[in-house]
Amino acid sequence: MENNNGLNFCLIMNPAAGSVKKLSSRKNLTDKLQADFFSATGTELPIYETLYPGHATLLAKESAAAGFSACLAMGGDGTMNEVASGLLGTQTALGFIPMGSGNGLARHLGYDMDPIRALRQCLKAFRVQADVGKCGERYFFLAAGMGFEGTVAHAFAKQKERGFFQYIRSSAINFFHYRAETFSFEADGKKETVSPFTLTMANGSQYGNNAIIAPGASVCDGQLELVVIREFPFWAAPWLFFRLMNGSISRSVYHESSKVRSLVFHLEKPSEGHLDGEPVVFDGRLEFSVLPAAVTLLSPKKAGEI
Repeated sequence: MENNNGLNFCLIMNPAAGSVKKLSSRKNLTDKLQADFFSATGTELPIYETLYPGHATLLAKESAAAGFSACLAMGGDGTMNEVASGLLGTQTALGFIPMGSGNGLARHLGYDMDPIRALRQCLKAFRVQADVGKCGERYFFLAAGMGFEGTVAHAFAKQKERGFFQYIRSSAINFFHYRAETFSFEADGKKETVSPFTLTMANGSQYGNNAIIAPGASVCDGQLELVVIREFPFWAAPWLFFRLMNGSISRSVYHESSKVRSLVFHLEKPSEGHLDGEPVVFDGRLEFSVLPAAVTLLSPKKAGEI
């Protein structure tokens, strides 16, 4: 870990991300970001817009090959995932201009949600080697999950409007219809079968919007945190939500967690899930693992604090 003195940055912007899409004048913001960057560094800040799903990964790979010391992801956790995936195995660091619906990893690292202040944090940030979760041939940097959170991820993706309250709405609607599934898996070789309300493989501490599902998770410990929320009675839901939002979910009797390095699921039927909030369908034999120190992050906090 060292203070970030590199000035050769670029920015990859997803124009379809929640807060970016709502901007009345996106150009005013990008002009301001470029002006602030030039004022602080004396160098230009190239900005590249994504045109289709997966484009951010290609742009990130090209940016790393061009020798940029850092690539800033402007969007939400989906944009972050694509950019980070393109930076794996390179010396180019990932920074954040959080403008999505949840911004979970950016919040975990301590980023300001104001884009200008976030840019200034990037200029002073630490370069931290962080872990990466892997599921098959895909990667996740914050969290993956199934059960209720998978159902909500799929429902939320269908909403025309994004944001915290739409996520809560999707959760509330699906809560009354959800039926727990049974999952059989091996955690570091130990066989288990559970029928949870939801199940999370956490690299960072939260889903997004400061909904902290794994208070003890660290992106720098070489492990994932497996979180199981057991089924609970209807009357306990408001209290669990309160604990989720104030960081005390681990004190609930319905919360179980353990540190793991690998997980192998044996799914008998397709199950809705997510990778960094993006909906996926899991099926068959499913392998999760952690790649220690596989990506470089620009972090406002030191490695021991994240």
